[in-house]
Amino acid sequence: MKKISLLIYVSFVCLITHAQQSSPFVCALDNFLAIAREKTPGYDLQTLEREKSHQTLRTNSTNILTIPVVVHVVWNTTADSISAAQVASQMAILNTDFMRLNPDTANTPSAFVPVSANPKIQFCLAQIDPQGNPTNGITYTKTIKTSFALVSGDTSIWHTSKGGYNGWDPNNYLNIWVADISPAGGIGFWPGAVFPGHREGVVINNTFFGTMGSAVAPYNLGRTATHEIGHFLNLHHLWGDAGSNSSCTGTDYCGDTPTQVTASQNCPTFPKVDACTNAAPGLAFMNFMDYPQDACRNMFTNDQVTRMRACLEGGPRSSLLSSTACSVVSGVRAISEINPISLFPNPATNTVHVANIPMKSKVKLFDAIGKLVLETEAENMMEIDVTAYSEGVYMLIIENTSHRTVHKLMIAK
Repeated sequence: MKKISLLIYVSFVCLITHAQQSSPFVCALDNFLAIAREKTPGYDLQTLEREKSHQTLRTNSTNILTIPVVVHVVWNTTADSISAAQVASQMAILNTDFMRLNPDTANTPSAFVPVSANPKIQFCLAQIDPQGNPTNGITYTKTIKTSFALVSGDTSIWHTSKGGYNGWDPNNYLNIWVADISPAGGIGFWPGAVFPGHREGVVINNTFFGTMGSAVAPYNLGRTATHEIGHFLNLHHLWGDAGSNSSCTGTDYCGDTPTQVTASQNCPTFPKVDACTNAAPGLAFMNFMDYPQDACRNMFTNDQVTRMRACLEGGPRSSLLSSTACSVVSGVRAISEINPISLFPNPATNTVHVANIPMKSKVKLFDAIGKLVLETEAENMMEIDVTAYSEGVYMLIIENTSHRTVHKLMIAK
């Protein structure tokens, strides 16, 4: 959509209704705007100025960007306490959607293929916590609250003292809270949002999270998290986040997304048209930032990708790229100081050389969702052929009886 200079940029949350087969998605715009305007004089002007500064950000890089993730499970009943396997299923979806490796790209209509794009963003579960201790990237917090009423402005999910969980340093981790937030399905904030009581990150209803366990169809393919992290990385809804764009002046600040009146629902038939875009190919309802059911969303556009990458490279989320949260599992750094292990080239395309391996060590390579793809032994130096591995972020663990270190390996094709 073309930018409308007088449009007030609204930094708000996206809320999605509980997963019933045909329940529509809705946003609690009025709830959170009312709170922000009450607590922050000049809120609308501040958010508009922030958007102007965001539009000056540019990125031309093509390297893979990695975001460390910590998942905070806040649970009341056993059904709310999702498993590590369910977390892994969500991570797998994120790492395919944000690398455009999702198989359903085959469903992108040919008219939109030219503007579809690969964000080249990967996500890894944190390996060290803020205190430097090893972690699997998942925390569990038992709460006496049966649910968190985000649609009513309840912010307690972000506060341990109120039955939620404070989260970790947002400069080093993307915090994802998973809880019963019925009737909401997800919530995400743009950089710099100033809603009183909220913390940086996203929240996903446990019935919308991942592809197994408590996830409920038709929102059981992990696309709610893809959508909300899109917001976290500075993306808007296609219709401009105003609920109804009946004047067709709303904007998502992306020139390659057709203007539309309001959110798409269920699973539209292509081509879909409306009063704003009334001729084929019509609306890009298959975009991750629209509201169809999970199986009907499969793409980001070039402009959306540029916006997300700019947010990370020199933009308001740039600190995440320098985080070491995924680099060391055990917190043991002495081995690197005495006998530093090196990986080169990194990113690797065909072969990666691993040098300075101390004594005889076990070498294990894990993909972004924790699947073991290589296990061997080596000493001093070794070469790893990576031609058979998919593009993405991998973790190389080198360990022996005395030491254990973890190194991030990037594979680019």
